[in-house]
Order: sequence, then C-alpha cells, then structure tokens
Amino acid sequence: MQRLFAVIVVVVSIAATSGCGGESYDLRGEVATGDVYRSTSSFTVHNGQVTVETSGERVQGSAEVRIEETTETDILNAEDGQTTRLKVSWMSGAGNMTMKVPGQSAEETPTPLPLLGRSVLFWQDGGGLQSRLVGSEPTEEQAVAIQEHGHPWPEDFVPTKKVAVGSSWTHGGEHLRQWLGFSDEGFAGTMKVHFDKVVDYNNERCALLSVQIDASGTSPMPEGPPLSVSMSGEGFVYRSLSKKIDVYSKISGDLQWKMSGVEDGLEIRLTINGPFFVEVQDTKD
Repeated sequence: MQRLFAVIVVVVSIAATSGCGGESYDLRGEVATGDVYRSTSSFTVHNGQVTVETSGERVQGSAEVRIEETTETDILNAEDGQTTRLKVSWMSGAGNMTMKVPGQSAEETPTPLPLLGRSVLFWQDGGGLQSRLVGSEPTEEQAVAIQEHGHPWPEDFVPTKKVAVGSSWTHGGEHLRQWLGFSDEGFAGTMKVHFDKVVDYNNERCALLSVQIDASGTSPMPEGPPLSVSMSGEGFVYRSLSKKIDVYSKISGDLQWKMSGVEDGLEIRLTINGPFFVEVQDTKD
C-alpha cells in the first residue's frame, strides 16, 4: 500500500514527443553524496465501498482509509549524479482503516507501519538492488514492508535531454513496477506526462507537469495470497527548476483492492473500491 505514494514519480521507456516550440529546460535531477531528502506524504480512500464474500454470502458496506508518513533519505554514495548507496529512515507516520457494514458498528483498525522509527540501507551491487534493516534482522512484516516500499531511488521520470514546454512523454515497464512495489507477475501500467508551463510555486520557479496513470498488479502481504491492486488517476507535479525535486505533487482517481484469506476455517474475500487521493511534499537539505 505504501508505494501507492509512488504513483507520482515513475520511470523508463521514455517516448518523448516534441512540444509547441516553447523554451526548453533541463528537468532531470542529479544527486550527490551527502544530500538529504525529506518526503511527507498522505494517502486517502474516501467514501469507498467494501464487499465481503464468504460461504456464498455477500455483504456490502463502506470503507475509509488514511495513511500519513514522513521519510528521510540520506545519499551515502553517488556516482555520475546517481545514487549507489542510501539510507531511508521512517521518521513519523500514522494510519487507520474504518469499515462499516449494515447492522454492525463501525470497525476501526490501525494500519500497521512496521518500519516506523527504523532505517533501511539500500545499495547496488552486481546482483542488483540489495537492502538491510539497520540494527536487527527484519520481522516478516518488516521484510514485506521493505519489498512493498519498492525501489528507494528509481530513475528520474523526466527525459535525459532538455524538455520544451508543451512536450509529452510516457513511462512504463519494469522500473514503474519496482517503483510502485508491485510483485513480478501480472504487472501492467503506464504513466503519461505533459509539460504544461513554468510557474511560481512557494517562491520557486517550477515546471508544472500534468500526469495520468493506469496500473494493475499485485503487492505482497505478510500472510496469505498477495493483494491485487488496480488504479487509474491523474494529477500534477511541481518540479523545482533549481533543486530538480518535486516540491509538491497531487494525484487522485479510482482504486480497487482485492484480497483473500482464511478465518476460522472459512475463506473470506474482501474487495474495496473507491476514490483515492495522494499528496507528497519533498524538500532537499
């Protein structure tokens, strides 16, 4: 669930098209050893519909979800503007899910945040991305949360060359899957980006980018089968022209979760449909 925050920034397979002759800008960020980034994000499902099916019975109700968290990313080593070793720390966070079905009182369940107050090291080696929880071996829930977090610093989602106002490009594929924290099997997704204009936001000159995303796949669960996820949404990103970070992003759309499990010997299938909202604010020290 956590990497649904990731919806805002994704990667790969750049298929840029020329714009309308506007001025061109270098939007691509570069990192250096010692850089520190802080990200505050919120994820909400409001007025969702929940369906519970078991033993031929089907009950419908309502669902509300809200998760907030702040992470800090320390770039421990970078080469040629790209990080090779970093540490992600979960500084603060809270979450809950409230479900209500006819004839029963609302049930509020805290959303587990197993990495809260912990840090994870990520590094690249010949075998790909590696990770290690700082201070101890991870519990099963923490191991799943690290996997669900996805790639901690995916390739930037803007083209490597300068981009003209009015340009559009599309992303998809393996890096998008990693960024969202989806499992290997059955992933499909694309993100379309359009460079709308240059604006002032919080006293910074920013590129205003509009985004559209469609994705589906699965996400690991601590127990039982993986969570099936599909989403479709649109929103915008303010990319600072000086810092090359996304100082504010917002996206909203429709989301569906499907999960199943066994309780007291009965198979239970749970589906949640509803509108989702994501907001992310990033800073760089």
